[in-house]
Amino acid sequence: MKIRIEDDEILIDLTGKERETLNIKIALTILKKNFTLKLYDVIQKKSAILAGKSLSPHYYTCSCKDYRMSAEIYPKRDLRRICKHIFTYISKYHFDDIDLITRTFLEHKFWYKISNVIEVELDKKIFFIGYTKDFEIFNVYLPWNLPVFYSYNCIIKKWKDFAEPFQEKDLNITITKFIHRLNMISKK
Repeated sequence: MKIRIEDDEILIDLTGKERETLNIKIALTILKKNFTLKLYDVIQKKSAILAGKSLSPHYYTCSCKDYRMSAEIYPKRDLRRICKHIFTYISKYHFDDIDLITRTFLEHKFWYKISNVIEVELDKKIFFIGYTKDFEIFNVYLPWNLPVFYSYNCIIKKWKDFAEPFQEKDLNITITKFIHRLNMISKK
């Protein structure tokens, strides 16, 4: 398995002998390396002012320093660009207008300090994994089971409340090994 982390992005090759070495019997594929927010027609296109900052809620842009710094690094509408001003505005005026997965990720970015979310496929199941900047806490989000999520702590090597995301043991073993590998690589 070839893994490297560049600018909070995870680049992984899980093919051939690498997968066998890890004893992963089920193929895990990263479909998207970050979560892109959708544009919603119901969110106003005109600018708004919040806490002295000018923002465009429809396009998820803000004049604050945090947003400007992240905008230099991440693509447009990337979850990692969202600042507290955009989050507050969307939460206050449009939370019911956006889909459940987007609401969940926005909340978790601020309340659980999830820095990025990747989309993965495992055994024909598509789901999301969010992780903290230090790669110690990983949340697994199953779109068919939201707002429930499953949290894995790499420090204590346990699923929170012993609740694993899948009923199939092989899938849980595969995702846990994948999470551990990401955690180990991030420490190098």
